[in-house]
Amino acid sequence: MDLGSVLFGLAMVVLVAAYVLRPIAAGARGSQAGGQFSSLQAEREHLLDALQELDLDHYMGKVLDKDYRPQRQALTLQGVQVLRRIDELQGSPGPQDSLEAKLEAAVKEQRSLARSETRYCHQCGSRILPADRFCPRCGAVQQEPGV
Repeated sequence: MDLGSVLFGLAMVVLVAAYVLRPIAAGARGSQAGGQFSSLQAEREHLLDALQELDLDHYMGKVLDKDYRPQRQALTLQGVQVLRRIDELQGSPGPQDSLEAKLEAAVKEQRSLARSETRYCHQCGSRILPADRFCPRCGAVQQEPGV
């Protein structure tokens, strides 16, 4: 074996190791934020269960009114704090949120266009949108609005 073959084999081993270990390294970086988010979600679920149990115990008469109200307020306050921390971790809206906002704006624009100019087919009389060149009902060619 010559030196070139050995170096090529060594380079291939390093590349394969880097490729295989990349998800593990990425998981270590993201695990801290993900772990904190998971623990907050678990705490949220625990508080919801505690509230539900407290409400049931109050309904069944196991907890008196004088004890129920302060306990419920304390659990609700803890829940609000947990939800605020979850919101802080989630941060700014992601690309999915901006896509939804663009889609909503486009739908709103189309609806305003449809309301602004109501046109009717000259052949069958059905309602058509301003941008329609053909009637969706009968297929007749439509004239431009200014013509």
